[in-house]
Amino acid sequence: MIDMDKLVSIQIAGWLACLAFVVGLVNGLFKLRQNALGNPPQPSNPELGLSQQELRARIQEAQEDVENIRIQHARDREADRVSATARSSGIYKKIDDMSDRMNTKIEDCERRMTEKQERLPERIIAMLDHRSKSRTQ
Repeated sequence: MIDMDKLVSIQIAGWLACLAFVVGLVNGLFKLRQNALGNPPQPSNPELGLSQQELRARIQEAQEDVENIRIQHARDREADRVSATARSSGIYKKIDDMSDRMNTKIEDCERRMTEKQERLPERIIAMLDHRSKSRTQ
């Protein structure tokens, strides 16, 4: 008796093989269509007249270009970092100035409140005296 897991595995393998066959067939049909339309297949490097040395030179040139771009990108990042640091220090300076002004205003308010609280008993006594004098008259 065949185990169900083995049967499922065999079915999956069969479907994958069929899929690979269909993909290969479609690829071949696309190549045939390209050739029928007059588009020749892409030539290989030797057909293009490119030797290994020329290809290596082209690769080296591309690598140098990439390295130059990396260096420029690093410079740009550093300039952005310096600019951001300068902007943030300006923002922090404004925050510190605002904090100092707010602290000054709070201290002034506290001072005025303290002065008013210190004079409050005198004012209450004066009001009570004024009221008692107005009642007696």
